[in-house]
Amino acid sequence: MRQRQIVFLITVIFVILSLGLVSAAKNNTMIGLVIFHRHGARLPAVEDYYAQDWPADRIKGDLTDKGIAQLLKVGKSIRKKYVDEMKFLPRAYDPTIFKVRIAQLSRCMLSLLSLLNGLYPDIYQRELQNHTSLLNPIKQFRFSTNLADHRARDLIFRAQSSKNCKMMGHIYHRRMSEDKFSKIYEFFYKHPIMNTTLAKLQRYREERKGQPINVTNMYYIKEVYDSYLCNKIQGNPVPSWNKNELKLLQYNYEMFFYSYFGFREARKVTSTKFFEEIFQFFRQLIANPSHSEKMFIFSGTKTNIAIILSNILIKEQILSLGTEKVPPLSATLFIELWEKAEKPDQPQLPPNERYYFKIFYGKKELDIMICKNTKRCTWREFKILLKTRIKPNIADFCDLGNIYDFPNYDN
Repeated sequence: MRQRQIVFLITVIFVILSLGLVSAAKNNTMIGLVIFHRHGARLPAVEDYYAQDWPADRIKGDLTDKGIAQLLKVGKSIRKKYVDEMKFLPRAYDPTIFKVRIAQLSRCMLSLLSLLNGLYPDIYQRELQNHTSLLNPIKQFRFSTNLADHRARDLIFRAQSSKNCKMMGHIYHRRMSEDKFSKIYEFFYKHPIMNTTLAKLQRYREERKGQPINVTNMYYIKEVYDSYLCNKIQGNPVPSWNKNELKLLQYNYEMFFYSYFGFREARKVTSTKFFEEIFQFFRQLIANPSHSEKMFIFSGTKTNIAIILSNILIKEQILSLGTEKVPPLSATLFIELWEKAEKPDQPQLPPNERYYFKIFYGKKELDIMICKNTKRCTWREFKILLKTRIKPNIADFCDLGNIYDFPNYDN
């Protein structure tokens, strides 16, 4: 008897569900995406300290063929997640669904184009591309591939340059005069292992008939390691440094970024325009979730992503990133905007609580410590995060630097 009652009850529940008399809870919906990626492998941007012969038609900092392949792979991974698996983006290329911002560097433009080739193969209709063919897609973009047509004054990607923000020269001058920075500088520049490291570099250059170099500060030491990374990834010969020498170069490289760019005053100025742009983008989507532009792509440098990370993570989190503290080639940051599903028989949540954000650095989901749920920042919390990292009237502030007389610390 009891068994018959159970069978009857199961049958009734099945019929009710089939008729839709009980509605299943809806899933949360992703409605917006910001992508900030670093360019791919490149030639040394400042000086090739290893006197290697690169292609004659390339200039300092140019993207290499390996760099093009790296961003193609990134584009394919974005397609797999957001097109194939999540169904967030359409399968076919649609120029109205996204907008872009590009640093005024050829390597950033070409990296973006290669990423788009991986994301939407119908743009070029051929996977293998080079520096010239990337600038000539079969389908049209809504943005110019001519760097000259992009912002003359770049406060998104190059606010750290006194050419764009004169005030940054004053800020860096003060920073380099601080006792704390001087001690960091002394530690690396005068470390005994650094002496052997630079001596090996000098001998290497002499053997290859390269000119002697004059390494005078942390910035030049950073460029020594940067040039090493550029050559190593291409399979070019590099000096035979031992493990300790490479570690010291790496630590100097990391400390330069977070001591020079990552201190509070500098990072607020240098990330303001980025945070302003994404604040407006997300606010527009929340006001009108059906808006056609669902994705915002930024193509920049390791400095940009390092500054963003130092704005949203605490010190312990940055240290936990290991060798990715300084974003590696093709590193990518994702900020997803989600809308919570409505619950039956409950009033709709207000926008401040209904919308939330998830942030990924590559495949690693980041905890945002200022948020109650560190993996789900509400719109209210995310607005606070953004607004406290935006310096009002940034262009006017940068122009105040014209009253100062100080050295040029561009890099």
